[in-house]
Amino acid sequence: MVKTVQSNFFTMDIARKADGGLTIIELGDGQVSGLPQRADKTDFYGEIKKVMVDVC
Repeated sequence: MVKTVQSNFFTMDIARKADGGLTIIELGDGQVSGLPQRADKTDFYGEIKKVMVDVC
């Protein structure tokens, strides 16, 4: 899939599914990567950490 992206600079968010496969969550222009300024980074990454601890 990555080889078909017609850009030299992009971001791709992927996640591992319960069956072990991968899925693309988002594909976008690399210049706009990151969280919105209004986002609470502590809460955001805290929630990801909770999910990852449960999965791993």
